[in-house]
Amino acid sequence: MAVRVYSLAGRRASILMLLSFFSQPWLRAEELPLGQISDPVLCLHENGQSYALYLPTAYQPERRWPVIYCFDPGGHGAVPVALFREGAEKFGYILIGSNNSKNGPWEIILQAARAIWRDSHSRLAIDDQRIYAAGFSGGARAACGLGKMLSVKLSGVIACGGGLPAWLEPKDVIDVPWFGTAGLTDFNYSEMQELSKQLGAQGTPRRLEIFPGRHSWPAPELARTALAWLELHAMKTGVRARDDEIIANSLSLASAKARELENKQEWGSAYIQYASIVADFSGLADVTPAREKVADLQKAGVAKDLIKSESDRESEYTKSLARLKAMYSQLRGPLNEPGKARKIINELKIPWMRKKAAGKDLGPEQIIARRLLSELFSQAINDGQTYLEKKDGLRAVLAFQIAAEISPGHPSVLAVLAAAMALKGERKKALKTISAAIRAGYDDLEELEKESAWDGLRADPEFIKITAAIKKSPGPG
Repeated sequence: MAVRVYSLAGRRASILMLLSFFSQPWLRAEELPLGQISDPVLCLHENGQSYALYLPTAYQPERRWPVIYCFDPGGHGAVPVALFREGAEKFGYILIGSNNSKNGPWEIILQAARAIWRDSHSRLAIDDQRIYAAGFSGGARAACGLGKMLSVKLSGVIACGGGLPAWLEPKDVIDVPWFGTAGLTDFNYSEMQELSKQLGAQGTPRRLEIFPGRHSWPAPELARTALAWLELHAMKTGVRARDDEIIANSLSLASAKARELENKQEWGSAYIQYASIVADFSGLADVTPAREKVADLQKAGVAKDLIKSESDRESEYTKSLARLKAMYSQLRGPLNEPGKARKIINELKIPWMRKKAAGKDLGPEQIIARRLLSELFSQAINDGQTYLEKKDGLRAVLAFQIAAEISPGHPSVLAVLAAAMALKGERKKALKTISAAIRAGYDDLEELEKESAWDGLRADPEFIKITAAIKKSPGPG
């Protein structure tokens, strides 16, 4: 059978190609392995739809099991399934990660959500009182919107690096427990902080965990914390039986983390941790010690200082972002003036921001610079793709040049920049850049062959030589 299976000790699954998609036999529920990731599992009645699946080793169809539907922005279902696997095994969750849902459009996301819902319910013993969703970036928005898309009641959401979709308001998820994560330099950091405040103000159970990183899925340790948090709220609401061992272990870990932060004199983080203990364990355990710590730190002015430093940093970031967007917006205006494109790139001061961002300490300047670069990179990539689709080679090249200056040598960025150059008619630059992309590790022949920007060079001997080299490459693994 051509289904890839990854053991608990196996490596983290990444980009999975469905090369033998239509030749695979259907998997019945009794054939699905336990304690392993199966990928792809083909939807029985939805052509072209599939997902990655994890069933805990204790799974038996005689009882109903909680499920987490996962959405990765790149459609790599095994990525979140692998990330949450350890917690799912510990707490007894089914994990399902769509291989079709991506950052958009919403029609495709809805089709994927419906497909994995129908297929999983036809195969597996799912507890409809415990339906959860998790996602990253655009996948987080899909996860938050899953309840409304499918008209089902969600018992909780894990939203990583992304908030609500534009068609959803906080009041629409008022009774859905929300666990959010964001990197300190994530360009969606401010959005996640604001959403957490809005949810808290309306009484929604919520927790936002900030980690010292960029726009990404969280680390496995934080993923386990998220699942433990869902378990606590399931006990609070009565959808699962109280488990004193889970409560005690979770409280012990949370308290140890708070003490560690105190010992490091990271007073702001310690205050947040103690406050989270009070919110998460009230009604389940004695939180008097944590409540007293919160009061002590408040008296010491920690909360006030934390709010001020956060406010000052966010104010400076907002002003800097506005200036950056004003300069970047010139890309949408006339570009006929000689040297205009290079002038725009120079005005963005990318080398200066990269130098600031490279600092070892995560001080306000470093955080702001990294977040600005992350925001600019995301905007440039998205705009470049749009201009490429619109056959606007001039603007596509400029957008991708900006991205390439932010992330020099990135193989995928070089590849799309080369395609934009080909579209613009810059043959030598296009071939030189795609060759550089391949040397840097780019090997997506399928994407290269279907990108219409290369149509004018497909008969070019040098381009044929380049694609032939990729075909001969053994690829990763």
